[in-house]
Amino acid sequence: MKTNKPQTLTFTSLFCIKRLIISFFTVFFNELSIVNIFINIFANLIMAKFLIDHMPMEFKYLNYLEIINESFMLFFNYFLFLFSVWSGKIELRY
Repeated sequence: MKTNKPQTLTFTSLFCIKRLIISFFTVFFNELSIVNIFINIFANLIMAKFLIDHMPMEFKYLNYLEIINESFMLFFNYFLFLFSVWSGKIELRY
């Protein structure tokens, strides 16, 4: 990571805050699965936006790897709606 840029500290802080928020809502609000899914989606969206705007890593391919990682997590989080209470059909859920 580029240690001389302030975006590096912001990236690390955002990453830790994202993990804390996700774990907090998973532990204390586990009965609200739709809220947890939305929190995961918005956290990944914010991280992907930050990574695209600031590119905090030292090497270009590491930035692209992080962007791809967040994009895939964002894409796969949308499939969680199929397995939640949001989907009314039991056959579709299981």
